[in-house]
Amino acid sequence: MQVCPLYRFWPLLLLVVLICGCAASSQRSNELLAVNYLSLPDNDLQSYYRQLNDQIATEERSRRGGTSIGIGIFNSPVAVGVSQQVGGGPTLAEDLRERRNQVRGELDRRGLLP
Repeated sequence: MQVCPLYRFWPLLLLVVLICGCAASSQRSNELLAVNYLSLPDNDLQSYYRQLNDQIATEERSRRGGTSIGIGIFNSPVAVGVSQQVGGGPTLAEDLRERRNQVRGELDRRGLLP
């Protein structure tokens, strides 16, 4: 029985998919941080506040630990993992929390409940 040589590329494909997923989350966070919330109408500001909460939860889930996938291909164990940022400057979740606090203050100033 002949084995397809492409099975060797599955770990690389899984790694690319994991990295793309992490990049999409970071891109969404950066998009939210780029919004000028002071110019938003009341309804949009409340929606923006909820989006910040959702994105903070997403960032926290991805930060809790590396994502890893283990697969066995023809009795050959292969592991693929993604490590998270260690140390350094503030995380995106911290930046999002700071922005959420600013938006909460603006909602309070406008007399809107978050």
